Amino acid sequence: MTRPSLADCADLIVGDVTVRPSICEVAGPTGREAVEPRVMEVLLALIGAQGAVLSRDALVAACWGGRAVSEDAITRVISKIRRLSEGIAAGAFSIETLPKIGYRLLAFPASADAGGRRDLRPPQRANDRLGRRRTWMALGALLVVLGGAGAWAWRERVAAARPEPVRTARPAQTPAEFAAADLEVRGRAAVFEGTPAQLDRGIGYLREATARAPRDADAWGALAMAQVLSLRTTAPTERAAVTLRIREAATRALALDPHEGLALAAQVSLEPTFGAWSHKDEALRRALQLAPTDTPAVLVQRAQFLAAVGRMREATALMERAAAAAPLLPWIQAGRVQLLADSQQLDAAECVAARAASLWPRDPQLWRARFWLKIDSGRTSEALAMATDPALWPDSALAADMAMAAHLADAVRSRSPAAGDAVLAAYRGAMERRAPDAPGQAMRAALALGRPQAALALAERLFAGPGSPDAAGALIGPQRPGERDTAPLFSAAARPLWSDARFTSLMQASGLAAYWRATRKPDFCREIVLAAPCSD
Repeated sequence: MTRPSLADCADLIVGDVTVRPSICEVAGPTGREAVEPRVMEVLLALIGAQGAVLSRDALVAACWGGRAVSEDAITRVISKIRRLSEGIAAGAFSIETLPKIGYRLLAFPASADAGGRRDLRPPQRANDRLGRRRTWMALGALLVVLGGAGAWAWRERVAAARPEPVRTARPAQTPAEFAAADLEVRGRAAVFEGTPAQLDRGIGYLREATARAPRDADAWGALAMAQVLSLRTTAPTERAAVTLRIREAATRALALDPHEGLALAAQVSLEPTFGAWSHKDEALRRALQLAPTDTPAVLVQRAQFLAAVGRMREATALMERAAAAAPLLPWIQAGRVQLLADSQQLDAAECVAARAASLWPRDPQLWRARFWLKIDSGRTSEALAMATDPALWPDSALAADMAMAAHLADAVRSRSPAAGDAVLAAYRGAMERRAPDAPGQAMRAALALGRPQAALALAERLFAGPGSPDAAGALIGPQRPGERDTAPLFSAAARPLWSDARFTSLMQASGLAAYWRATRKPDFCREIVLAAPCSD
């Protein structure tokens, strides 16, 4: 079947606003605004539902041809339509979000004498039934068969089929804007893959998108967050420059749209965590208030912070919300696995890990979460196989890292004191070399070997030292000197430490004890109520 063009759809009136699919434009009493073809497609789908709720699956089927689409892509389009409803189309319609169900468009009357009826008429005489029938037939055909080709192929076909618009004070959309939208889609897709090479490619696409469309807040926000993700593999000497670029991109995005979710997430990721608990808490609260509901990047950072301050239950619940909002992001699934395992919800963690591994078997962060899950659940032989079989290694794996993981799995399996000593010595060496994630991995290794006091000694050494790259924010946040990974100390494996006087001293020195007194006690206080940090 030949794919219909937006140019085949007649104009529609919604309240005081005219929707013109043929030129991707929405016009109202205060002016007119060009929209992307994808935004127009979703807007037409919502109008066509005539007030009924459309699920996300229905929108994907109608407007993306049923292809796999990230939740972030849908949320981004809905956010743009919502901004239309709050801007040029204010008073004409609103977009209502029904959590875990879908979306619907509520249209308002064009004038007080409309009797409250929704005005979705084509701009013809009200009794022109033939014209109305043709309009809705075209819209129905669009919604039924929309999809098939890729997003950028569709944009090219729309551009080719669209008649030359009548020039007004504000053109509908320029070739540069179309190219920018295409680059933004390509950039987000590359960043989605998560590998260093794809991440670099995605950043390149997004930089070009912002150059072509400097007033696109979403493109600037995506660029800011992509650069945050790149900090994980950025050389220490280059991190300061990347951080400046993150701030610049986030600032540009928020100047254009104060509610741009990725820019808010990127901005708050640069705030210090260790020793600045209350400050970071407040920054995250502000970001959650300003960002669109259930912005995954902000939810994940909040979840990581809660895990770092010992509130694992809340962290797990937030990570579940992030996964529901964006189920096709492997780093979110990795976070789910780690939090569920740390909370000793091993069966649930295994279900999530198995499903995620079927989609992304070689994702590095997911591989690590699965490896630790197997260690924590006593399946050390499977963990050993993951580390020794190159066919099971993650993308961009270093042989030295896999060798260390294999030695750990073998030491946990054998319970050999000498093997355990050798493993911990290797991790201490990695900490001295300031290897990324080494402190958190070292504490987890000590706990897995049944040596909680060794884990505590590693934490004391880490907290008292000059700092190490941040592993607590490894899924999103930058790795800054001065950050420490505290989350392993609140995992179920660390339970023997919670009543220890040295642990109490460590919590006081880190500022966590004072933070808990001012806010909320950590989860372990429900189990060990006599522990010193749990007293008033």
